Amino acid sequence: MPEEQEQQGQDIVVELVNRVRILESKYSLMSERLLIVNQNMIEHHKKLMKDFRAGEMEIKDIKNDLEKVKNILKHLSEEAANFARKDEIKLLEKYIKMWNPINFITETDVKNLLQRELRRIEEGKPEPVEVKKEAAVPKQLKKEKSKNGFRAKGEGARNYVSAHRDENPDWNP
Repeated sequence: MPEEQEQQGQDIVVELVNRVRILESKYSLMSERLLIVNQNMIEHHKKLMKDFRAGEMEIKDIKNDLEKVKNILKHLSEEAANFARKDEIKLLEKYIKMWNPINFITETDVKNLLQRELRRIEEGKPEPVEVKKEAAVPKQLKKEKSKNGFRAKGEGARNYVSAHRDENPDWNP
């Protein structure tokens, strides 16, 4: 029996050695896996930090762009205050129509006119009579003396007055 006990003791030791080897292999496998996981985590962390910094830079760029847009809008609103308003444009249009710049004379026209007049004077021709063009008043328009001067009377007068009011809103007979 001592041999059987010895055999059982050796079997137990062999079994324990096998179990220790299995545990050691599991431990080394686990430590390798842990090392790989740690390396992956470090790489992932580096990537996240890189992305985070890139995101921060993009946010800074967006803030800078937003500030530039704000400055541009502020500048545009200040410039818009200097633009002419609609009523100012209407007033200018009214004065331009009143002055009728198409009838203005150019420098070349003045020179030509002066040269013509000088030639006329040198030749001794009489001065031409200037004919003024005035608004034609319809024959049906009769004038009647009133307290304030003359006043238009009749259907023709109404047509004449309304036609001139359409052309010039400030016209008052």
